[in-house]
Amino acid sequence: MLLVKIPDSGQFRKIIEALLKGDLSRLEVSTWQAAVLAETGWRMPLSTRQGYWYFYSLAHLLEEDHRGRPLLREQDIKEYLADLDGLPGTLVKKGITRLRSHQLQLGRLQWPLMSCAIDAMDIETVTGFQAVRGVFENSDEVVQHCHLRFETDDYLLVKHLAANDPDMFILGSQRDPQQLNRFVNAMGC
Repeated sequence: MLLVKIPDSGQFRKIIEALLKGDLSRLEVSTWQAAVLAETGWRMPLSTRQGYWYFYSLAHLLEEDHRGRPLLREQDIKEYLADLDGLPGTLVKKGITRLRSHQLQLGRLQWPLMSCAIDAMDIETVTGFQAVRGVFENSDEVVQHCHLRFETDDYLLVKHLAANDPDMFILGSQRDPQQLNRFVNAMGC
């Protein structure tokens, strides 16, 4: 049983780990998260690197996708833990490297660059890169996202899940159309 108290980064990491090991159920963690959220609102005293957005993502632990499977998959929760532990993303494909959030320059601006219609497919199916589901802005909407680096430029792929939006959006750290075209071609979209 979890005490309803605001976690520090170490306690939060232990909760994520216990969830993955099965020591805590999705229901227990979801109930705890809702109780803590009722106390803090959007003022959780964790930084982005300490799991701020992962805490808000846990509100969706009990939700299901359109196929009746957990909206937040076990692989998403594993990614949360790997990111909290500072493990680098390692997959490199055609000169593109998958990154975890802790590897990003948080102050670096990401410009909206383009969208691609991928219909019901997800980012993983289209690109071959693992994407992470969660809440990453105050709208409390679960999205699937993937951070990639191509040469010296960072890109963010985003697909909105709740609205069943057919588009995948590409944001990037630069707005050079030729560079974007090279990135999209290397990605295979």
